[in-house]
Amino acid sequence: SDISVLVSDSLKNTVISKSFFPNLDPELGDVDLGSLEGPAISEKEIGEIFDVPVRINSGPDGLQSYQLRIEYDIEGFELMEFTEAQIGISRVSLDETKGVIDLSGIVFQDLVGLVEIGVIKLRAKSEGNFAIGGSTVLTISKIGTVLRENSRFVAGDINLLVKSGSRHERSVKNEQTRRGHKSMRTARTAACKSLWCDTCESVSSGDTNGDCLVDI
Repeated sequence: SDISVLVSDSLKNTVISKSFFPNLDPELGDVDLGSLEGPAISEKEIGEIFDVPVRINSGPDGLQSYQLRIEYDIEGFELMEFTEAQIGISRVSLDETKGVIDLSGIVFQDLVGLVEIGVIKLRAKSEGNFAIGGSTVLTISKIGTVLRENSRFVAGDINLLVKSGSRHERSVKNEQTRRGHKSMRTARTAACKSLWCDTCESVSSGDTNGDCLVDI
């Protein structure tokens, strides 16, 4: 959520209010998840699908290789896919039963500063506050120095609020409507598959020749 700061000047009788989101910039070697501006990840509604970019701050020396573990709360999120950035060679291991994404790779391109290594696509599935975060196993710069090792994400440590809002209500209503239409279609299905049949569940007393039609 956003944080509001209120500053007042008693001499000039002026009041300044400023709101901002606690979205940290990653330090050297740290991993950043989500948006660079505003909230890292804005509040979601049940059923909403959203992207989570994954970036590493490589500093001025660039990024040579990385090994990360990203974790998401499986009670709140469903993993849809992970898309790797085309910056070198990489390996991705997904464990959806535990909510774990293991990433490792070697970067061929000369990239410095914030380097995006991929994008996670998640679906919000439950109401509540749920965590997305992880740890850096090892990140190495282009000149061979260790940027960060065995460290929890700082900028990439996120708690996300998922609400049961209009999107979820529309989804439920659409599902109910879909089921209603299916039932109506089933109810309209004739018992006899052809015009002339041996037996018919809806034979009336006016059907004298057994063709499932009332004879005049």
